[in-house]
Amino acid sequence: MLNDMSPSSNILIETREDLTISKENLLHISNLDRIQELERKLAVENTWSSCCIKTDKRALIYFSQFGISCSVIGLCMFNLIKYPDDCNSNNLYSGLLTFILGVYLPNPKISK
Repeated sequence: MLNDMSPSSNILIETREDLTISKENLLHISNLDRIQELERKLAVENTWSSCCIKTDKRALIYFSQFGISCSVIGLCMFNLIKYPDDCNSNNLYSGLLTFILGVYLPNPKISK
């Protein structure tokens, strides 16, 4: 009667496990290669370059929008404080101020 735990069966089991591990490693390596390739493509798509500057497109857009918004908010606050009795211009500046605050504030969500 043959024992199932003979040395040759243990070697066979170990080699099968090694094969499955190596297949998993190969899949992992191929997935890492795909991820790195996608990251390179995204880096190229999200970079703007000029004659002497390379910059991140998303950061430049964000800071430009933020700077313009701060400038408009400052202008509105200045004119609302400086000319409190002028109703026609106050409507314009309070409307601009409300619009910019509405753009930055998130929409309320009702939980069900």
